[in-house]
Order: sequence, then structure tokens, then C-alpha cells
Amino acid sequence: MGKSKKQNPVRLTKTGTKVIYDPEFVSMAQVACENGFTDLKLAKLFRVSKSLINNWKKDHPEFLNAIKTGKDKYDTENVETALLKRALGYSYEETTKELDEDGDMEVTKRVRKQVAGDVKAQTFWLRNRNRERWPDMKNLDGDLKLNVTHEDTLDYLE
Repeated sequence: MGKSKKQNPVRLTKTGTKVIYDPEFVSMAQVACENGFTDLKLAKLFRVSKSLINNWKKDHPEFLNAIKTGKDKYDTENVETALLKRALGYSYEETTKELDEDGDMEVTKRVRKQVAGDVKAQTFWLRNRNRERWPDMKNLDGDLKLNVTHEDTLDYLE
């Protein structure tokens, strides 16, 4: 009888090189995903194909969980923060540099700029935060029956 995939951790890359799943990949994958790695970048990190990463996720639930945890942390700390910043507005300093007489770059101007909150980002944030209070659309219950003839419309227009 042959061994199933779960019993045999050895896989081959496209070049035929043997890659053995290592439990240390769990923590490596989590840290990488906490820093924004995608599955494709993980594949490059481990020097394997993306399909092998997918196989490892199927065969090793702890590996899948580490990836999910890492990506969730990245999304929470970076993407959600950026969305909230965009929704509320923010300020930043713009610096202008020019060449001085010696040919070196010199700061010639600093300006504090304000970016207003973005309505689409605010709407997105609120709708996803509390769908009941901020629904995408209002559902109106009831029947609407119109009995308007062509003549009624013409009479109204006159």
C-alpha cells in the first residue's frame, strides 16, 4: 500500500528538488504574513510553487492557521488603520528641496497640509462596522400598485 499525502511530507518542486515540510515553517509563515506576504511571496520565501503552499495548507492545519492569523494581523494593523485614517482625514508635512550653491540638496520650504476625510471611506467603514444602522440600501416592505393611464398622464402634463 502507498502512503497518503499526509504521511509523506516530501514534495517535489518544478525543478525536481525535494522539499520537505518542516514544522518551523508555521512560525516563519505567520511572521511573513504579519509583514504583508501573499501566498505567492510565501512560495518564493520557501522556494516552492504556490500550489505546494496550497497543499501544505490542506495537509497541515497549523500552517493554514498561521497564515490566516498573520494575514489578519497585517490587515488589522495596516489596512484598517489606513482606511480609518483616510475616512477621518489627516495632516502631513510636505518638504521642498532644491540644490544649493554647492550642488547639495537643501530644504527650502516646509508646509503642513491637511487632507479632508473621504466620504466613500467613511461610508465603507460605517457600513461594514454596523450594517444594521448603516445599511447599503433601505428595504421597503409593501406593495405599490399604480393605476395610471396614458390619458391621466397627458391630463397631468397639461
